[in-house]
Amino acid sequence: RDTLTWFEGGVPIAGTGLHLRFDDQDGSAEFREIVSARVVGNVRFSQQRIELSAKAFEDQPFGHGTIEINNKLHLVVAALGAALDVKKVQMEAKRGVEAERSERSRTKRKATKRKATKRKR
Repeated sequence: RDTLTWFEGGVPIAGTGLHLRFDDQDGSAEFREIVSARVVGNVRFSQQRIELSAKAFEDQPFGHGTIEINNKLHLVVAALGAALDVKKVQMEAKRGVEAERSERSRTKRKATKRKATKRKR
């Protein structure tokens, strides 16, 4: 994990009907089929402790909690074993009212920090 800092991958997409338009200097245009897509990116790992509330649904224990990643609130649900050990984790960005409340709260905190910084000057 410490040595993984980037990734590169490709997938063939010939036959999907995707084309690029090339304009020639003489004003004519040519469409060329896109035959593959390549994705390149950087990787960054980080860890945060997540406080999970343990409950049960039809005799299946699970934990749930929230975490903020890239300034977005995410819901985390974990399937738990009999000893409350984590067996499987699923995470999804929160949408709707909860996410909007979180965004408003975060905006208020940032504004309060800016005001406090201005007062110190």
